[in-house]
Amino acid sequence: MNLELRRGIGDIRLGMSEADLVALLGPPKLKRKNFLRQDELMYDFLIVALSPDSHVAEISATRNAEVTYNGRKLFVDPTLWRELIMQEPSPREYAGTIVLPSLQLSLSGFHDHDPSQLSATVFAKGHWDALLPKSKPFHLQDGK
Repeated sequence: MNLELRRGIGDIRLGMSEADLVALLGPPKLKRKNFLRQDELMYDFLIVALSPDSHVAEISATRNAEVTYNGRKLFVDPTLWRELIMQEPSPREYAGTIVLPSLQLSLSGFHDHDPSQLSATVFAKGHWDALLPKSKPFHLQDGK
């Protein structure tokens, strides 16, 4: 699956209706509420959060998903995550997640070297706005 900044992952697009998502991927293995009280649809290696009007607001791929960005494997290439952060003018960190607001991307498990937490999430514009004031600036450091 190819990650496209500000658009989606694979054939899943931000803004897609829940009905279109289910038509594309089939019924989810599980549907639950996330910490923002949004519906989340759980698939094998994907978690899709819906907006209040049941449209895709966030697409998360976990470490077992075959995700590429510009032809490179995101969860395998050890430098790709750093390159993505360097594209962001104001990287942030919230609860261990690196948030790249202008790229509409968040990354987990990369900077703290925790393979069990590896994930990449493409999110709708404004989706993180309420949490950004609680976040802190993120700076790449040598050795991380």
